[in-house]
Amino acid sequence: MVAPPAPEFDKREVAEFGKDDSTAVSVIGKMLVVFFFYSLVVMMCVGYWTYRSNHPTPSNHAADTHGHDGDEEE
Repeated sequence: MVAPPAPEFDKREVAEFGKDDSTAVSVIGKMLVVFFFYSLVVMMCVGYWTYRSNHPTPSNHAADTHGHDGDEEE
């Protein structure tokens, strides 16, 4: 008769693996949340920057008219 093979890991090691896995899942989840919010903030900043560069403020718009009011007749 052939003896059944011995398990590769005992119950204590399997429980420790489970504990380590749950810690790793928690850390990875927190990292994903941080990276998501970082990406969201950067996207909002770049969107605002792009909006501001394509839509100048009224004071900048007045400077872009090169001194022409439009009231003068030529």
